[in-house]
Amino acid sequence: MRYPSKMQHRRPASSRSGQRRPTDVGDNLVTNKENWFDRLLDVDLDLTDRFAICASRDDELGYLRPFFKVLEISCHGIPWLIGTVIAILLTHRPWLHEALMNLFTALLFDLLVVFILKVTIRRRRPEHNIMDMFATLAADKFAFPSGHATRAAMVTCYMFALIPLSLGLSILVITWSSLVIISRVMLGRHHVSDIVFGMLIGTLQYYIVIHYLWMGSETCESIIRPIQEEMHL
Repeated sequence: MRYPSKMQHRRPASSRSGQRRPTDVGDNLVTNKENWFDRLLDVDLDLTDRFAICASRDDELGYLRPFFKVLEISCHGIPWLIGTVIAILLTHRPWLHEALMNLFTALLFDLLVVFILKVTIRRRRPEHNIMDMFATLAADKFAFPSGHATRAAMVTCYMFALIPLSLGLSILVITWSSLVIISRVMLGRHHVSDIVFGMLIGTLQYYIVIHYLWMGSETCESIIRPIQEEMHL
């Protein structure tokens, strides 16, 4: 019996040259993905460095740092929560109770989502960041996502959808939220990708609150009225 020689088992050179083993293709796909990720990360870091123009007082626009820090406080979670509670207790209009109570729920939801993502992903803040932020927690040493970006985007969507705003107020809200988001990179607090994904997450949070977490007027009144009566408000 004749056995086929080794040469008979080889593929022709022409067929071998145009094909790769499955393992090689898989390795190349992984390598390409890593290369694309590394390139995007390099772009992210480069843009972050370029736009951090007031990360310290010695930077190009360092004199604007106090102004951007005021913006930072204006979108901090604690002032928003306290301000919303005060507004809820001082007003007696049912439609305002509904809007403000659900805003309070949205703010709590935002804090929870951002906290979970930060402690899970654990991305460090840019090296040039100065940790002089207002009222920070342990999770605030992490950067992704930007809580200010999520909150600014969510609140902006919320206001435009549920509160009747004049043209002047609309321009003011858009200007405020835009400056807050941009300032996160200019102050050196965040990478560009932190604020981009923060805006997307904030918009998604708004959608979830509107469609899945919303409390009706009767529910809000049943919560707020007894508290107001107890406090004689």
